[in-house]
Amino acid sequence: MNRNSFISICRHNFRRAFSLMELLVVVAIMGVMSVLTVPSITSTLRATRITSTGQLLLDELKFARQTAVSRNVPVEVRFYKLPDYNQAASSTPTVYRAMQCFLIQNGVATALTPPKFLPNPVIFSTVATDSPFFTSTDHAELAAASGTSLPGYPNTSWRYRCFQFAPHGSADLLSSENFFTVVLENDKSLSQGANFFTVQVNPISGAVQWYRP
Repeated sequence: MNRNSFISICRHNFRRAFSLMELLVVVAIMGVMSVLTVPSITSTLRATRITSTGQLLLDELKFARQTAVSRNVPVEVRFYKLPDYNQAASSTPTVYRAMQCFLIQNGVATALTPPKFLPNPVIFSTVATDSPFFTSTDHAELAAASGTSLPGYPNTSWRYRCFQFAPHGSADLLSSENFFTVVLENDKSLSQGANFFTVQVNPISGAVQWYRP
């Protein structure tokens, strides 16, 4: 390649390159787009987390009832109160954010499923109008029973509430306390438009229904 051809190619490539001003404009546009789209993406991810957690709750309750009927034994559903997500596992329990099912035979509880921990920052709402079960005096908050354990947590750092599905499918719940709502921790209230997923158990039939806005 001679000198004149080389200079011609360099000039041609130079003419095709972006100027500094053009690059700055592109970067600025990308910055504006990211500012506009990140909140939308975050909101979508949070909504997806609520939906998947609500589906987990729904499936777990349906499985508990089905097992009680098919095995002809009571099945207990426990909701665990644990330390907050940002606290050490040995801290005081403050938030309901896990659940587990147990077979009840001759008064002895045997784990039917492993504990299901809700994904951060999803929790069970304990507001009386959202989840009356968690304020019910019929299903008091219990300390860790002797001989039981919860992986990753000492017995002093968790408590639980529970109800049972009977062998014929009914649930020992009152109609005033038979629904459970999962929400995002520290979110606004439901009356202010917070995202949520509610599951309701029919006390008589044990049938499980759900509601999602």
